[in-house]
Amino acid sequence: RRDNQTSKNENNMKKVIFSLAIILAGIFSMNAQSAIRKGDVSLNVGMGIGSHHGSAAFMPTVDLETGIISGLARGKGAITVGGRLGYYGTEHNFSAIILATKLDFHYQLASAVDGYLGQTLGGYFGNDTGFVYGIHLGARFFVQRDFALFSEVSAGWATPFVMVGVSFRL
Repeated sequence: RRDNQTSKNENNMKKVIFSLAIILAGIFSMNAQSAIRKGDVSLNVGMGIGSHHGSAAFMPTVDLETGIISGLARGKGAITVGGRLGYYGTEHNFSAIILATKLDFHYQLASAVDGYLGQTLGGYFGNDTGFVYGIHLGARFFVQRDFALFSEVSAGWATPFVMVGVSFRL
């Protein structure tokens, strides 16, 4: 039964990734400005999928980040800091609130595409208490100057394997 469930989860994940790839391919051609500047503030709302001791975990998150350094890497790079508030819940009644900090390096890959690499560090509190840590790689695809879709993959503890969502520049 567990192998069958794992196979179903893998197939669902493949469908999600394939669908995102098609959506993101269309967005690459959009012409919106994405460069992050010092002082820019973004609100990111996402849904992630991870696991907890072999059980699927659903992880809605809200991130708030601000640009602290811009003009790096020939004007295409920036550094942001921020925080994450999230929920971590599994089908086996495990649940926790996530509070974490984020530090990201952003690089403007194309006129409407902001790629980033970063780290997350914090804690989770609920049925159990522990540390949240991980690294993530993602991209935001700007539809308008102040609105983007994002996709992110990560590795670590109490972090989603894959996340998708929307980003608003405030």
